[in-house]
Amino acid sequence: MNRVMIIDDEIWVSEVIKNIICWEDYGFCIEDVCHDGVEAMELIRKKRPQLVLTDIRMPGKTGLQIIQEISMELPDTLCVVISGYNDFEYAKTALTYGAIGYLLKPIDGQELKQIMIKAGGILEAIRRPHAVETQVYEEYEQTIDRLREQFFKNCFEGSQDRKRTLWELNQELKLNFKAGCYRLVSISAAGKVGPKQLFTDISKQLWGKQIPILCHEIVPFLYRSRIILVLNYREEKSEAVLSGIQSLSADVMQKEGGITFLVGDEFGDIFKIQKAYRNVRDMEYMRLFFGCNRLYLFDALVHYGKDTATLLQPNLEVCVRQVLKGGDEGEALKLIREAFEWLLNRAGRNPAAFAKGVYRIVETFKENMAEISENAQETCREQLENLDFADSVEQIKESFLEVMRVLLKAQANPRQQKEKNVVVKVTEYLENNYMNNIALTDIADMVHLNANYFSEIFRKEKGIAFKEYLTQLRMERAKELLKKSNYRQSEIAAMVGYNDTKHFTKIFRKYVGITAGEYRRLMVGK
Repeated sequence: MNRVMIIDDEIWVSEVIKNIICWEDYGFCIEDVCHDGVEAMELIRKKRPQLVLTDIRMPGKTGLQIIQEISMELPDTLCVVISGYNDFEYAKTALTYGAIGYLLKPIDGQELKQIMIKAGGILEAIRRPHAVETQVYEEYEQTIDRLREQFFKNCFEGSQDRKRTLWELNQELKLNFKAGCYRLVSISAAGKVGPKQLFTDISKQLWGKQIPILCHEIVPFLYRSRIILVLNYREEKSEAVLSGIQSLSADVMQKEGGITFLVGDEFGDIFKIQKAYRNVRDMEYMRLFFGCNRLYLFDALVHYGKDTATLLQPNLEVCVRQVLKGGDEGEALKLIREAFEWLLNRAGRNPAAFAKGVYRIVETFKENMAEISENAQETCREQLENLDFADSVEQIKESFLEVMRVLLKAQANPRQQKEKNVVVKVTEYLENNYMNNIALTDIADMVHLNANYFSEIFRKEKGIAFKEYLTQLRMERAKELLKKSNYRQSEIAAMVGYNDTKHFTKIFRKYVGITAGEYRRLMVGK
């Protein structure tokens, strides 16, 4: 069995990793679990495990330092980095130190299984000296592909973490982008063939059309069930590249039905790819009006006009304010349906005009609404993304109406907003005064409300009773003090608002499931 060490300062994360898969099924067994970087490195030197899974942010010694030291001292020990989204740059650094992959939190069992298969293959290759170089190279290429894919996804979604020069981008992602022209191509399948199979077929056929020879660089990847090609080439090769894409699309569509090629406009700066992607996304609507099994060029996407307002009903904003003020959901939905039908007729068969008009109606309502909850905002974002990938105008209408229903339901009336503000004020007060003697009646007096009414709105906003919330807050603070200080239990009890240590101990055990002493021993070994 290959021996594994897990390093993470969060005990629950280590427990999840230990139990989320059956390690023996992949030829591995958990030998050690560490929560401190210095201790972990000492054990690694002593026991020499075959695989180390380490978090990036660790006390004592960071995961990056551990991986770097392993690469220098124990080159046959494989490393996998565990990271959060905010650690993406660190994860890439870890890969340059020799890590074979990374796992994002929360840990996904399927991804961990793939890592284990990958690690098992590399360890087997290490035992077969003649195969090791090929195996490691292939795994390295797969990791680079994932990093490239993540970079472009972040660009499309506007969440790219930092600015780079073209040289830095090429160095980090092993690319060969050069000054010249860039173009995006999006390929979708509505027939029997799935996107993964289509991706494999197109990757092969690109070479048959000599497109890679014409380009400095081609980056293919899957994004939201679409095959995306990022092309980079010299300006004088523009016609030849476009001709190759047209020839490729003809061959693919002759073989498979329901295929759509969307060829975006040329642009000269790879870091402006988000705008290019938005243009391609607008082109998605062309399928609704003109059908699949075709290639669409950006040049054919005629814009209705610069002012999106000309697409909408006259005085739409005034009507929206009136219907929202009236508070009648039925009347609001009636106006929304009328606005959609007006847009559909006004835009005619113009995909870009239709797309922009739909988004503009949504924004008009949002701009005239009271505060909308984050959950409602997230639901709206997800539904709006579905608009771009609908297969019919009717599907767009249904998704659009669902967005509007969510917005109408989420709109807070003045009384609800006042109640929410009261609860926010109280929770801020509790954060700073939980250690004091606090009674519900005192808090109700502070916000000038009846105690029963305050208790009701607090439960509605927070989902738990006031007393339970205060207890929860105190217990969480107690847990932190038990982990990170040497105070006695009686001192900690007083610091979180309990003058009676026995009562504190009883509440702690009820809340956590173990005594305060047991919790401290479990967390810090004291």
